[in-house]
Amino acid sequence: MEQNESLMDRTIRLFVGIIILFLSYFFAVGFWEILFYVIAIILIIEAFTGYCVFYKLYGISTNKKEISVNEPEKE
Repeated sequence: MEQNESLMDRTIRLFVGIIILFLSYFFAVGFWEILFYVIAIILIIEAFTGYCVFYKLYGISTNKKEISVNEPEKE
C-alpha cells in the first residue's frame, strides 16, 4: 500500500478527525453520533497510514516524491 497523501493532507485529516470526534461526543445524539464517530475514525486512520481509498480510486496523489538521478523511473 503506497502512501498517496502529503504531510499537509495527513495533518489536516488528523485535526479534522479529532475535532469531529470531540464534537460528536459532546453534541451529537443517536444516528448522527455514530455517523460522526465513523467519519472521525476513518479520517484519523487515513492520517496515520497516509493512504486514502478515494484518492486511489480517482488516481489522485498529493504525495510528491522526488525522483533520484540514480533510480530509473517506473512505468
